[in-house]
Amino acid sequence: MRSLFTLLLCSAFLGTARGEAALELHAPRTVHAGDAIAITSSGTGSGTFYLIGPGHVAKRPFRAGDTIQIASNELQSAGTYQAMACQEKECATATFYVAPSRGADLIFLVHPSRVPVAETKAISAVVVVLDRFQNLAVPPENVVFRATRKAMAVSSPTQETVNGVAWTRLNSGPNDGMVEISASVSQLSERRVVQQVAADPCNLRASAVKRDDRIVLQTDPVRDCRGNPVRDGTIVTFTKVDRLGRSTVDAPIKSGVARTEMGFGGPATVSVACGVVVGSDIRIGGAQ
Repeated sequence: MRSLFTLLLCSAFLGTARGEAALELHAPRTVHAGDAIAITSSGTGSGTFYLIGPGHVAKRPFRAGDTIQIASNELQSAGTYQAMACQEKECATATFYVAPSRGADLIFLVHPSRVPVAETKAISAVVVVLDRFQNLAVPPENVVFRATRKAMAVSSPTQETVNGVAWTRLNSGPNDGMVEISASVSQLSERRVVQQVAADPCNLRASAVKRDDRIVLQTDPVRDCRGNPVRDGTIVTFTKVDRLGRSTVDAPIKSGVARTEMGFGGPATVSVACGVVVGSDIRIGGAQ
């Protein structure tokens, strides 16, 4: 019995030593998105190969000992991939990481689209850098933000993206009109346009003219403290107080001024306001 057992054990050992090598896969640890790779295998016999990655699964036959080619179009999404080779009684796996490639596209966001003049850090600009397969390009990239107002351009200091993102805050200019905000990364550039509008009115003034039983009220041209015209459509509120009580009219600015008419029934005081700005009172006597 001992001789038979020894013979069987030696036969098993010799069969293992001579023959079937263990099934194994060997893949590079890290590759870049869009790069083709080769995965080597060892062992004997045929089986099925699987590739499992973010948004992609592939299956095909393979022969152990051959090199398995992975095409570039199978490795476009960044993330962790698992290669698996299976035969009848065993499977082998290899894990590798597909890293994003260099930046090839920009997403550029600017807020708000309309901003008052002369506001500190009033404009937010954010840039997101993507590679050519729309993966977030995490390698640091140098970004320059620029604000161009008519003949003047102001650039921010160069900054690096962090995990594919960079942002800044910009001051609005002193004058109303369009300002172009751009972000540049290497040869890539994106632009957005922000409308700068007048700030709150300054030195609000109005006049009143009595015509029979009506009062014609009109503001002087409404401007901010820097002389920029307040945009049409801004509401100016006229409030009249007389013996009958208080009455109010909201009038939009048209062509730079706001105008309205109110009934006249004796001495009255009229005030004018626009937002948080209040002008001087106008007193209208009954003998006028």
